[in-house]
Amino acid sequence: MSSQAKRPTLAEVKRDVTRTRLIDAALTAINEKGYNATTVDDIAAAAGCSRATVYLYFTGKAPIMIALLDRQFPEVIELCRVLDGELAGGIDTASMRARLYDSIHVWSSQPGLLAALHAAMLTDPEVAAWMVDQENAVLDSLPEFFASLAPDDAQRIRERAVILGRMTLAAFSLPHQATSPGAAISNEEEVADYLTELWTQLFQPGMTVGDAGNSAVEVG
Repeated sequence: MSSQAKRPTLAEVKRDVTRTRLIDAALTAINEKGYNATTVDDIAAAAGCSRATVYLYFTGKAPIMIALLDRQFPEVIELCRVLDGELAGGIDTASMRARLYDSIHVWSSQPGLLAALHAAMLTDPEVAAWMVDQENAVLDSLPEFFASLAPDDAQRIRERAVILGRMTLAAFSLPHQATSPGAAISNEEEVADYLTELWTQLFQPGMTVGDAGNSAVEVG
């Protein structure tokens, strides 16, 4: 028996292409109108198809938003698996900062999607539940780290990591807001420095963040 993967049929390829076109169209519509104002009809119009076609692939706007977000999150769990191995020997702050900076750069270049995520989490229970699942999956990808802690400490850090994760997502929008008068944080470098300090403090209190920030800072 051949070990080669089964080639997709033409119908399967066409379905994937249409589904991708709908997701791309959703991003276009959401960037133009915002999440709450965007309708399934808007997405259909942006995709150049009928409303009925949209419903062949998705049951509504929330599942389309989740499919759109799924494009942004797959690398997060893999990064956390790498981090899990690093935590045993101490946090490499330069590595953590580089990862955070890359994430900031990606998200700050898509302010419409980031704003849509925040809006959808507040208004769509389906998206909010998806985010909780993502948060749990991320934390579950740190088994060695949590196994090294006392149960009470592990639970405390899990709870705080969820809060800090939400704060981190909010911080990703700061560089886009930097042109606003009185903006306290002006660029991606400063956001990366601050977030590196916060995550280091959570995972390894008392550790000194040296070159990761603008200066050496004792945290914890």
